[in-house]
Amino acid sequence: MHYKYTDIKAIVAEILENKKDEGGVKNIYFVGCGGSLGALYPAKTFMERESLTLKSGWVSSNEFVHSTPRDFGKNSIICLACHKGNTPETIAAAKLGKEMGAAVIILTWLEESEIIEFGDYIIHYSFDASPDHLAGDIDYAGEKTMCALQVAVELLNQTEGYSNYDKFQQGAGMITTVIRKARAHVAQRALDFAEEYKNDSVIYTMGSGGKLFRRDMLLGNIAAEVRVKPCQPLLFRDTLCILPCSDDLRLRVHFTANIRVMPGRAQLIIRYLTG
Repeated sequence: MHYKYTDIKAIVAEILENKKDEGGVKNIYFVGCGGSLGALYPAKTFMERESLTLKSGWVSSNEFVHSTPRDFGKNSIICLACHKGNTPETIAAAKLGKEMGAAVIILTWLEESEIIEFGDYIIHYSFDASPDHLAGDIDYAGEKTMCALQVAVELLNQTEGYSNYDKFQQGAGMITTVIRKARAHVAQRALDFAEEYKNDSVIYTMGSGGKLFRRDMLLGNIAAEVRVKPCQPLLFRDTLCILPCSDDLRLRVHFTANIRVMPGRAQLIIRYLTG
């Protein structure tokens, strides 16, 4: 069935009820590829930090299929993210979850896609589909990262209890207003940055924890904006990423830690930086 983020509380309750006679839910795995996997990182971190009894894992789709955790099965939840529902590795992971009796939650954007036949619960998240994804008129409480985090928070609260549950929900209710105000606040600053550094060939993207994994989304934006040739894949060497471009421009991206880059402005900045 198809759901929205407001249904997550009921979804988790239903899963726990269905698994009650089979020994209950003992673990949850967050699975995806690229930016979708990165979007699941906060949920994984939350479970590791807050849960006393539930095991959690954060695994790329292909690795999950070919190196499946031994405890994965009927007492498991697998939460997968797949934006358009057509990533072969994530489809395979969802199919595996179905075959092994796990409760399969799929976070996706499109209403219809290849992956949905393997999901028990299809949650359609909010996504800014405007040109350059900069309209900012979506409900951010229902975007991909927040949906995964809501699954984690509900699972913990309904099994072990979570003392900050009400505060979390209060914060989730405020996040759309906070983000819209923040976007307006930094809009001119982002334009100024783009103008000042538009001729630079090196960009450092920095962060820690969940912020660092937003790099996958940033790289996707860079690849889209500079039109990477399909026949020339991204090349990774240690912490240096070289993107071969259609106009022979080589944009080098380095990774380190401790400073935040706002992913909502990545496309705008990169578009100017690459001329």
